[in-house]
Amino acid sequence: MKEWYGKGFWSADAISSTDTPYDNWIQGKSAAMAWNLGFVVTYGQEMNKNHPEWKADFIVLNPDQPKVMSPYINNGMAINTASKNKERAMMVLNELMTNKEVQNITAYGLEGTHWEVEGNMEYLPISENSSRYPADGSCNWGWGNQEIKRTLYVLEDDYLTQKMNATRDKWDENTKNSHILSAFASTRKG
Repeated sequence: MKEWYGKGFWSADAISSTDTPYDNWIQGKSAAMAWNLGFVVTYGQEMNKNHPEWKADFIVLNPDQPKVMSPYINNGMAINTASKNKERAMMVLNELMTNKEVQNITAYGLEGTHWEVEGNMEYLPISENSSRYPADGSCNWGWGNQEIKRTLYVLEDDYLTQKMNATRDKWDENTKNSHILSAFASTRKG
């Protein structure tokens, strides 16, 4: 990172900046943005609509890395061993991970206000309200369950959408599943 700073890849105030990575990218202030596939495609489409001469695209930084299916404690979800109500905490974790309605609310906001159903497992943002609650903007990655998670309904099947779908298909062909209990551990002593 220091070497990249020395080469001028980012400004001296990058750590204290209040700009988001996508703000700088869609405004043409940065040449690249590292983010998840959905956000990169969404903002890339916005850029290509507003500035078609930029030809926004994406690359997969680790194309040969297998897709890892997250364990039940996805991204650090945990129950502290000192918890007085471990069972209740587990009930909340179960609700977050397995209830489709909870997944929809925490991922997309209120149905009919921020998004609407498209097809069986797709959603379509309601444009005038979705910016106030963007899909996955609540940092719900900790309890995302790919088996019940919706995907974005695409109105226009553009280049970025086709490339995204091909990328996801390739990832799905190279999936590494973890054992359902592999991430559970106790730090209790004695």
